[in-house]
Amino acid sequence: MKILRSLSIAKRLYLNLLVLAVGLLTVTLLMLWLFYQGLMDEKRAQAQYQVESIVSLTESYYRQQQAGTLSQAQAQQQALNAINQIRYGDNDYFWITDYQPRMVLHPMNSKLNGQDVSNYSDPNGKALFSEMANVVRDSDQGFVNYLWPKPEHAQPVAKVSYV
Repeated sequence: MKILRSLSIAKRLYLNLLVLAVGLLTVTLLMLWLFYQGLMDEKRAQAQYQVESIVSLTESYYRQQQAGTLSQAQAQQQALNAINQIRYGDNDYFWITDYQPRMVLHPMNSKLNGQDVSNYSDPNGKALFSEMANVVRDSDQGFVNYLWPKPEHAQPVAKVSYV
């Protein structure tokens, strides 16, 4: 208290303003961080719902195969054809990899189909397809954050995928 009283009135007023400014800045940064976290949670939820709808689609082909309406090869091919055509958002798409990981279907880059993608890494060095396979193998489902170029763009952007 003595330290404050030893300061001039002008310095005490500036100190009050400084404390107020720091407090406002802290609250603003906290609110921005919470807003960002909310947006990321929503993005994750949307990714999960979209993937679950694709799983439901593939299950319908599986049920047709189990009922004898389609052979296994027909069901798999029709499911691949359907998924290959689906787009959402800003020209976003679904792809399929297996546990190896080998690319089963990539609708935007068919050169990857059938290729071993275990060594594909994003610019930060993350072996994204291997990590995706590991997440599914270990937890049956989950999210993977990585960098990948959007269609018709060369620069990778931050992505989150539900696998």
